[in-house]
Amino acid sequence: MEKQSRRTFVASAVALGASAAATAMPTMEAKDKKQLTHHVFFWLKNGDSKADLNKLIEGLKT
Repeated sequence: MEKQSRRTFVASAVALGASAAATAMPTMEAKDKKQLTHHVFFWLKNGDSKADLNKLIEGLKT
């Protein structure tokens, strides 16, 4: 697999999120309700470190 830059990754994630949000839009009946979508992206300083990855995953579970 080809390595992506952060800019490419974020751009593709935003495009994917926008398309998912567009398909999940409420029907005309729920016009008064507002929806908020929030994305959080994490990067490891040392992406090859299994120890750092395990710390991140453990932190997300707590």
